[in-house]
Amino acid sequence: MVKNIIIIGTRCAPAQVSSGNAGCDPPVRRHDATHMKTLTRIDWHQLPAEQAARLLESDPAGGLVPAEVEARRQRFGPNQITAQQRVPRWLRFLLQFHQPLIYILLASTVV
Repeated sequence: MVKNIIIIGTRCAPAQVSSGNAGCDPPVRRHDATHMKTLTRIDWHQLPAEQAARLLESDPAGGLVPAEVEARRQRFGPNQITAQQRVPRWLRFLLQFHQPLIYILLASTVV
């Protein structure tokens, strides 16, 4: 099964990606919401580290310069995961019984 990888607005086959974008348009430098959505469609775990760093426009050895860090923080916000409200334990316990078979078993014990 061959998957296509989207690289910053272009579609390339995995062989093209690993061979340095042969036959693909070069990546376009865009730091906006569209660019971030495109980057989320890439199978990062299949890319070599050097190529992932190049697509992220970063230097693997030195990282980003402070000015670029601040610019990306301004565009994309802080690099943090927003905590979601957890389901209370008592509700999780009751949801364990929210299945049709449990209702049938409870009804059969009454009869």
